[in-house]
Amino acid sequence: SGPMHLAGAAGVPVVALFGPTNPDDGFFVYRGCIVRHQCECQPCSLHGQTQCPKGHHRCMNIEPVRVIEAVEACCAGQ
Repeated sequence: SGPMHLAGAAGVPVVALFGPTNPDDGFFVYRGCIVRHQCECQPCSLHGQTQCPKGHHRCMNIEPVRVIEAVEACCAGQ
């Protein structure tokens, strides 16, 4: 997450992908957006982990089209 924080602090547009962690815990997007797949069990980790406590990692089911749309929106200045 280091490059994401540096880019955000420098005012560079950021498309941040979040899985098991909560983007409200320590990251603020000045320019850009957050993409995540909402799950009933989120967040399950403060800093991320390799094993899902529920055994499914559904939070990582982020559709590529959502990421592309977010990048296009950032490039368009939205």
